[in-house]
Amino acid sequence: MPGCGKTFLLGKLKKELDQDHFQFFEGSQAIEDLLRGGLEAFHRLSEQEKAHWRQMDMHSIRDQCIASGRAVVVAGHFMFWSEEKDVGQAVYTEADLETYTHIIYMDVPADIHAEKVQLKELCDANSIPFASLPSPDTVSPLLLNFRQDTSPKNHLVAVAKMDEILQAACRTRDCRRLETVLVLDADKTLAASDTGALFWKAVAGLPYSQDIDNCDQQCPLKNVFGSQLGYTYTAFRQVGLIYERLVTAELEKAFDGYCEEVASAVKVHPEFISLLRTVSSHGRILAVVVTCGLRRIWTKILAKEGLGDVVEVSWAVVASQTGSSSLLKSKKLWLVGGLLGRMLATDEKLSLVALRLSENKFTGRGGTDTGNRLFNTPHLD
Repeated sequence: MPGCGKTFLLGKLKKELDQDHFQFFEGSQAIEDLLRGGLEAFHRLSEQEKAHWRQMDMHSIRDQCIASGRAVVVAGHFMFWSEEKDVGQAVYTEADLETYTHIIYMDVPADIHAEKVQLKELCDANSIPFASLPSPDTVSPLLLNFRQDTSPKNHLVAVAKMDEILQAACRTRDCRRLETVLVLDADKTLAASDTGALFWKAVAGLPYSQDIDNCDQQCPLKNVFGSQLGYTYTAFRQVGLIYERLVTAELEKAFDGYCEEVASAVKVHPEFISLLRTVSSHGRILAVVVTCGLRRIWTKILAKEGLGDVVEVSWAVVASQTGSSSLLKSKKLWLVGGLLGRMLATDEKLSLVALRLSENKFTGRGGTDTGNRLFNTPHLD
């Protein structure tokens, strides 16, 4: 947590968070306690010796975390700045990158923005979720979320969400007749558009969107998923933090309007509209649209096509349970694709049929890889 008054922030967190579950360290004080002679002796050391003791300090904190079983919060500096130099001196160690699971950066004046950029790049390179916050008031909810949400818990949430969708369907139809659930991807499947890219294009004029993650006006989602994180749980966590930071900063009142703007620009393939309308007339089939983006956008898109009441939308945006989570209408991460794969592997009665549009009017003759994927079978002739 660089960039803010560490003593004040730690004092605030100690009052707000249960210390049976959290343990707090201030980086300089930890070195004071570890090194004989304290900080006075530390300042007399060479840079190489200082790096050694910083690593020892982090190893000590890590060991205490493991022994106590509590989540550890460390307040410290990423860079030190001197009046004689225009460039700050980074003071992180490899032990820091190996130990930290999340990093929160308290936003600071633009004149030292380079510190934030460099820290974010290090987090990306080491698969550490990074959040920048404008106010100390939002730190406690985020820390609680970091402590509670894990990949295994995410799996349980995904299962519960699918159960919720099926139970809701049973309230409006005879479940004894329900035989098939049709699961469809949203972006680049139901429509050619990428609603995530359209959303970030729509908000491109906002100050924070221009600054976010040093993305140079590109869609920040592509920056995350195109990195070494790929489409992992950590990547989706990072995307959720990006969305939430944007909403907190600029979009609290305008969020729905931007979603409406994106939804209005998306044209669903007519073949899928016909398919979903046919499905809606059969009580034996339930259609579920899965998106890893903003649920509200696809809810509006389907409503525009007259399908809002007959097609369920499940989504995979992470929100961190700070003030804007209610705007995103999501407080967890649902990786339904991974869940579906595990269900297919364990349930003999479950089968998957892939639907794919062919723009070159593939006729289905011959055992080509394209044909196999298009028609979901290697047996075309």
